[in-house]
Amino acid sequence: SLTRRPPTGETWHFDCQDLIIAHKHDLPTMRVCTRALLILLLPAFLPAQNILITFQKPARLFVCGADSLLVQVQNVGSAVLQSPQLTASLPLGLTYVPGTVKGASEQNISNPSQPIFALPDLAPTQSRQIVLMVTADCVAKKTLDAGQVFTANLSVQSPQGSAQVTTSSFVVQTG
Repeated sequence: SLTRRPPTGETWHFDCQDLIIAHKHDLPTMRVCTRALLILLLPAFLPAQNILITFQKPARLFVCGADSLLVQVQNVGSAVLQSPQLTASLPLGLTYVPGTVKGASEQNISNPSQPIFALPDLAPTQSRQIVLMVTADCVAKKTLDAGQVFTANLSVQSPQGSAQVTTSSFVVQTG
């Protein structure tokens, strides 16, 4: 028997034993019970989200030009966020300009379309602003002409948790 109170305030009560006995231990009913228990219990064992990522897209990014991408990482958990790493997965045609990051250090920039940055430890409620320059190369014009949108996937990894966000579309101008 399982009772759980979801955020909405109502109480859910689920009794697999009574349900299985009522259906004479048939396999489909046992599968339904197992799935229901997993759905009800799994959120209780998942770690709480303790990293918040916000961003500000480049305001004036032109093909063959560069502009800044601002990322803010905040520790919204109750423990120190140790050795966080920010990965910026940039769309086709956009690349990180090596040596331009502020607020973090370059950890692995061998792929400038997916640079990885090391951040200092973040105490609870502390945030860190990271600014990096991105450039739109000639491939960006072809990608733009093909109608593709430019979004970046920003992720933060730490032993205390991880978070990921996809930006809204960048405006890349041609002239």
